[in-house]
Amino acid sequence: VVLELYENSKVTVENFAEMSQVSFHLAFATDNVELEYSKILKVGATPLAPVETLANGSVVAFFRDPWGIPVQFICRPTPLI
Repeated sequence: VVLELYENSKVTVENFAEMSQVSFHLAFATDNVELEYSKILKVGATPLAPVETLANGSVVAFFRDPWGIPVQFICRPTPLI
């Protein structure tokens, strides 16, 4: 799998910094949300919500990347794939 981030200066870009993480975000699965969240904050990510365990057992944390895009780390009790 390759994830490509592409920019086209001829089109309007959404203001991701103003979007709520509950309406739009990228999500990355990890086995250790706490560790990855700690590491990403140390290199400059902006925290949005601390590590939290949801009612379904998922562990999540939200932050913003350098462009303001909301990002989630998640560890689900049952992986999606």
